[in-house]
Amino acid sequence: MLLKKFLIMVFILINIFSFSAIDLINTENRIIGKVYESYEEIIPKNDSLNGYILNLNDFDEELCYLCLGTIRNYSLIESFFKDIGVLLKQKKIDFVIFGNLEPLNDSKEDKLKYIAKSPYIISEITYRMIRGFETAGVYPILKVDSKSGDNVIQSILSKSGSFLSYSNEISDVDFFKRDSKIVLLKNYNLKLNWEVKEENFDDNLIKIYENSVVLSGFRKDQSILLYRELNYSNDRAVTYFSEKVSDYAEEVLNGTKQPTGNKNW
Repeated sequence: MLLKKFLIMVFILINIFSFSAIDLINTENRIIGKVYESYEEIIPKNDSLNGYILNLNDFDEELCYLCLGTIRNYSLIESFFKDIGVLLKQKKIDFVIFGNLEPLNDSKEDKLKYIAKSPYIISEITYRMIRGFETAGVYPILKVDSKSGDNVIQSILSKSGSFLSYSNEISDVDFFKRDSKIVLLKNYNLKLNWEVKEENFDDNLIKIYENSVVLSGFRKDQSILLYRELNYSNDRAVTYFSEKVSDYAEEVLNGTKQPTGNKNW
């Protein structure tokens, strides 16, 4: 009886997780794999393609694109996303869909979802993410839409030569989300046959936050400490993106430590 209950529970869990994955089909409408939207719910199949749509919060609840865009050390970005790629490769993920190529502006509501205002910074951060994933043996696929910056795309192309793309609104891409499925519109070998065993995710995560403490403004009448908020005033303010580095952010505000990140808004 206990064995029967256990098997029923396993069956239910498998169906729940399967439901959370999106079917990947080819142009002949044949299922060739799954694309997962949650890191925790990845249940890969060795005989098919396994993809993942990157959610930075799957890896740390405070992690966001805007934080990445403030970082001056591009090698750190590449190393960090190699680490994430290693974790994905361990789960048998073949390709990862990620990115936001739309430039930030003052009118955006959720500014944490954007990398930067500058097309150059967006392209450089995105390129380093590409290189990190590739190094780990995970095929990088960029999200694009009608709001993606043309200058950003051209800059990435100048760095990488080419890239595969995904969209749910533009049809001239390699992956297109249609209804409840993702269609692979062209025939590619998406399984990279190498992998990296070592990762330093925890250490590099702290370095990401340590290197994204931003000082902005010049008026010292009122100094402000901002957690995951942007300063559009002239008041002197320090923006930081994780409570893990709140003490350091306070020291920057007090002038005893130097800021580490660039203002990217």
